[in-house]
Amino acid sequence: MHRDLNPLIPRNLLISWLLAMFAIPLTLVAAAAGQGIGAWFGGCSWIGITLPLGRPVWALVNEPSIHFASLGTADGYWLGSLILPLLLALLAPGFIPRARTAGAELLMIQLAWASAFAGLAWLPLLDLTDSHLSHWLDFHRLGQHWIWVAPAVAGLIALLAANRLTKLLVTASPHAGSGTRVTAAVLHLWLPAAGWMLLVGIVSGPLSHRAVAAAAIPCGAVALGALLARPVGHSRPLEPVNTRTWVYGLTAVFLTGALVWVAGRPLPNQHNAGLLWGRPLATNNIRSWVTPKRLFSRQTGIERPREDLP
Repeated sequence: MHRDLNPLIPRNLLISWLLAMFAIPLTLVAAAAGQGIGAWFGGCSWIGITLPLGRPVWALVNEPSIHFASLGTADGYWLGSLILPLLLALLAPGFIPRARTAGAELLMIQLAWASAFAGLAWLPLLDLTDSHLSHWLDFHRLGQHWIWVAPAVAGLIALLAANRLTKLLVTASPHAGSGTRVTAAVLHLWLPAAGWMLLVGIVSGPLSHRAVAAAAIPCGAVALGALLARPVGHSRPLEPVNTRTWVYGLTAVFLTGALVWVAGRPLPNQHNAGLLWGRPLATNNIRSWVTPKRLFSRQTGIERPREDLP
């Protein structure tokens, strides 16, 4: 039974990569949802999302006033895209309820890792001209060097994912050495991150050097965490990966991939798609590069976006 839990056997490695293909796009959705929820608490109406690969994601909202983005009530609007991934990265390793299966454990590891790597380190530095955190720092007259706090926090929190992965490895192989632990971190965590960055580079062009450097921080942290970790194995038995895990995983990848495609696919003239479920007003925040479409409709039916609204 315990041999079946080893994260380095091909079956578990493949299912982990499949779950990463779900977890990283889900982090984009969580970042946009976090901004939408924060905007709603600030008095905005949340009307849509855009989920581009090469730009920060955005919750599309109607702002209550032209100057809303510079007000204290807009802090949730700017920081919500960090807060929700932060909560997922903190809670997924040990606090979100899950089935007692290896597949569920790998899912939570990948969700925690994706939230730290993509949500906290990658997205804030992907494009500083449109970064939510960068805007918030400007409005509060703080230096842009503070933006590096986000990937530093991501590095610390990513240790939780590394520790949980090592715990699963030790359950199957109690005497796994430091080299084996680091290998598991590289194969399960580094490779999905590298694959995501490669995909973004192919779809959107050259990557931001800042974003790559930011992504390297949690990657280095999980390798160091795996090297130094001394966790104990799971005290209760876990069921090995089964056919149901594959079915659920493939379904989740298809649904999140379809959502990201519909709400963020690249369009001509360096535009990206957006998805609307509400009616934009004159004080909407729809970016100049977003071509929004109404849900279940080909018509946008929107007023001209205010290009001066952050």
